[in-house]
Amino acid sequence: FYMMPCRFEPCGLTQMEAMAKGALPIAMSTGGLVDTIDTNTDGFRTEVFFSDNRHVYGNNITARRLRNNENAYTETLENALKTFYEMPNHIEVMQKAAMHKDFSWDVEDGPLEKYYTLLKTGHL
Repeated sequence: FYMMPCRFEPCGLTQMEAMAKGALPIAMSTGGLVDTIDTNTDGFRTEVFFSDNRHVYGNNITARRLRNNENAYTETLENALKTFYEMPNHIEVMQKAAMHKDFSWDVEDGPLEKYYTLLKTGHL
């Protein structure tokens, strides 16, 4: 596992490097981490994210239950460990998915296409 309990995304490359080597990220749902990590597919991400004492990512029900980033990250870490111990075959499948993930610009519906759409239409 590669643990990323950050309140902001400092770079965005570290989780991609970890994934390429088969280390599944356990991260907060902030910045580009939301776009690069698919929970239970190629890593683990918190269900909610809070900033300035209000939730900015995730649904209201989960935000009320978890109340802060520490609780959200703890729950995500527990989920990752439970998966590791109870479903080791699934962890192996996730590692393979992470190692095969393509972050290049020219993939279909990738970043280049999104930026082009944003420039052309003003929204994604």
